[in-house]
Amino acid sequence: MNPTENLATQLTSKKQLKKSMLINLLTKVLPIIIGIVTTPYLIKGLGDERFGVIQIYWTIVGFSTVFDFGLGRALTQLVSKMIASHEHETLSATVWTIIVIMIALSSAGMIGLLLATKPIVAAINVSPQWFDEACRGFQWLVMSLPLLIVFIGLTGILEAFQRFWDTNLQRYPILFFNFVAPVLLLQWYPHLDWMMMMVVVGRIIATIMALEAVSRCFPRFWRSISWDDSHLKDLLKFGSWTTVSNIVRPFMLYQDRLFLANWLSPGAIIYYTTPYGMLSRQTVFAESVLNVLFPAFGTSFVNDPARAKGMYLKALVYLSIGFGVLAVGIGLISKWLLTLWISPEFAEKSWLITVVCSFVHALASVNLVPLSLIQASGRSDITAKVLMVQFPLYLLMLWWGVKEYGLIAAPSVLFIRLIADTWLMHWQAMRLLKNAIIQNRQLNA
Repeated sequence: MNPTENLATQLTSKKQLKKSMLINLLTKVLPIIIGIVTTPYLIKGLGDERFGVIQIYWTIVGFSTVFDFGLGRALTQLVSKMIASHEHETLSATVWTIIVIMIALSSAGMIGLLLATKPIVAAINVSPQWFDEACRGFQWLVMSLPLLIVFIGLTGILEAFQRFWDTNLQRYPILFFNFVAPVLLLQWYPHLDWMMMMVVVGRIIATIMALEAVSRCFPRFWRSISWDDSHLKDLLKFGSWTTVSNIVRPFMLYQDRLFLANWLSPGAIIYYTTPYGMLSRQTVFAESVLNVLFPAFGTSFVNDPARAKGMYLKALVYLSIGFGVLAVGIGLISKWLLTLWISPEFAEKSWLITVVCSFVHALASVNLVPLSLIQASGRSDITAKVLMVQFPLYLLMLWWGVKEYGLIAAPSVLFIRLIADTWLMHWQAMRLLKNAIIQNRQLNA
């Protein structure tokens, strides 16, 4: 067996997958703890409105990742496929080609957002006393966009090689400068622009660390900087459909906050965004599993689709049971938790929303399983088409629900949409697996 065959087998072995999942799980517990600890200090130090503005900034950051045009995910899928097909020698040139394209696209997005700073900040109803500060903070955040996009691409490459110790280690500078540094700044410079400057510093450090880790995967990484567009057509096809998903999916996930901020105020929506944001961290456990399985799905789908089906069904069952139990537990003690964490007044206004959000994130975590399998198979067009069908119906339900019922409608409508989305994605995933298994048997007959 040649070295590349050994590499493909090693990267999808049970031992390697379990090791990668464990590393992911252990290293993602700390961010959850830090987020829980720092949030009350930030709310108290900044006030409801400015903390609400930061929450909306993170929403905009979620949207801004579309400026990689799906190439980060496409690169992970392609590298996994090239490992399975024994094309390891051409990886370095392919990586550099995509990195250059990602830098160009994200820089164009950065310039566009910088020019639109004032209209964007005005659209979220920031009070005049905080307007200039909010604009400066937004500009600092936007200037880190190329770093974010390149970091996503580099992380995708490392994930394909199951280098999860490296990918998680690189997130700690981001964690520190996103959460800990702002709390420290409250003592001397409690301003949004200074806090967003810290975000830029964290991303610079993380990107340098990612570059160093990738260079260890490719010994010739810095010595073979070249252009190779032989895979560019496939990457752009995959990336274009992924981009549609990356635009529509975050829009549907975050549009409720934009609606609420426009109809209510940034200060009012913290009773929704705070529990939603904190509970969303439970999805890191699903991501810890699926980030490992995504490249494994991609490699196994080529060599052994029956094995890919087994991994898929196990992940679906285990995550459904685990997150279902977690959602029920959080729902039962939500009021007590909010009282202990923030205040009795906050708990009174937010506990029911928290209950619904716990089930939203449980289902969103399970939803990642069929989504990952479909994209790993190379059929990113399926997820995009399913989302496009849901999109107008979801917006109509959200508009009506928030108008009639206020804050509680936002997570409720999202939960209904996720039920439909998960069922459709699972049906499509099983169809792809069935066809791949039949084709594989015919080839080996």
